[in-house]
Amino acid sequence: MRQRSEAKAQSQRADAYLVDVRLPDGSGIDLVRWMKTNAGFADLMISGHGTIADAVEATRRAFDFLEKPLGREKVLVSLKNASRETKLRDGEPAAAEMWAAAAAYRRKRRVSNG
Repeated sequence: MRQRSEAKAQSQRADAYLVDVRLPDGSGIDLVRWMKTNAGFADLMISGHGTIADAVEATRRAFDFLEKPLGREKVLVSLKNASRETKLRDGEPAAAEMWAAAAAYRRKRRVSNG
């Protein structure tokens, strides 16, 4: 799984990835360390049975650490924040600015379409 994840991270750009602390073939923390070094993504670590040491190490490497069971709202907020950080870091317009521009465009279209 880790080798497939590394290959996917190199071939498919994403703003953020959810990575479990425990993977069938290795450590999610090691994968996040690799991703930060080689791909520069924001990573959200998740775990249902991580130790305090895992949580500490994950927060040193990842953008956020979420415990299972995952709540929908918490995951969405974390993904949104990680995406925003990636876009800011990469020099792209902030997500809030893009959303505001899209909303203004929709309002303008509604007015012009009557």
